[in-house]
Amino acid sequence: ARFDAPDELRWVNEGCTDFFAQLVPVLTGYASWENLASTLARAFEDWSCNPRADELALVEAGGAPFFSDPDAHRLVYAGGTVLAALFDLEIRRARPEHTLIDFLRDFHNDERWQPQVRAPSLADFERLLASYVGAERAHALLLLARARGVPDLPALFQAAGGKVVLRRELASLDLRANFEGTRISSLDPGDLAALLGLCEGDELLIVNGRSVDGRSVDSVALLRQAWGDPRAGRITLRFRRGDEEHELDVAHPRVLRYTVDPSSWYPLPMTVRPTAQPLSTDRAP
Repeated sequence: ARFDAPDELRWVNEGCTDFFAQLVPVLTGYASWENLASTLARAFEDWSCNPRADELALVEAGGAPFFSDPDAHRLVYAGGTVLAALFDLEIRRARPEHTLIDFLRDFHNDERWQPQVRAPSLADFERLLASYVGAERAHALLLLARARGVPDLPALFQAAGGKVVLRRELASLDLRANFEGTRISSLDPGDLAALLGLCEGDELLIVNGRSVDGRSVDSVALLRQAWGDPRAGRITLRFRRGDEEHELDVAHPRVLRYTVDPSSWYPLPMTVRPTAQPLSTDRAP
C-alpha cells in the first residue's frame, strides 16, 4: 500500500505484480506449471514484437508514454514480467534458498516508502540487487531496463539456468477480434490482424478473395472462415476505414514464438529455521 513507484520503476511495479499473479496460483495448486510457461512465453513475444521496443527503454516507457500510448503500456507489462522472471533465476543462482520474493520484501520494506519522502530510485534498486547478485551482474541486469531494443532473451535465461527456445513460425490464423457485422469492434493487439495494421472500426469487405456482407446473419462465421484460408500463401484484404477503402496483399507473415520450460521456477526445498526462543510447552493452547 505504501509502494508508489516512480516512473523509472513502473516496470518493476507492474511486471513483478504480473509475474507473481501467475506464479502464486501455481504454487498454491490453483493453476498448472504449463499455465505459467504459456503466460511467460506470451510476455516474451509481446516484448519482442512490441512496435515501440526499439524506441523506448522500459524506464522511459513507464513515464508519460505509459498513460498515453497503448504500445508503451504493454511494453512496461511485458518487459517487466520477463525481467521479473529473469531476476528470480539470477537471485536463486547467486544466493541459494533466496528468490525474488526475498529481494522485493527488502526493497518494499525500505522506510522511505511513505508520503512526502523521496521514494527509492532505480539506483537504489540496483544497489540492493547488487547485494544479492554482485555489483557487476546487477549493473548488467539493470541495463536491460535502461536500454532500448529487445535483448537476446533465450541466451540471458540460459545463462541464468532457465530454458527458453525461440523459433519463427507462420502467424496463427485465429482471428481474435469481435465484430459488429463485419466491422471490427475490438481487436487483440497481439493478433495477426493487428500485426497487419487493422484497427478497431475497420470494416472488412473482401477477405482472401471472398466478399463478406455485414448484413448477413452468418457474416462473421463466413469472415472467419475466409480469414483462415489464404490463397497461395498470401493474405489479401479490402477494408473500409472511415470514408476510404484500402487494399492489403501480403505474404503470410512469420512471427516469433517462444517455448518456456517452467521447471526453473519450481519451489525451492523447504528449510526449517529455528525460532529465536524455544516454544513453551507448559501453557494451555
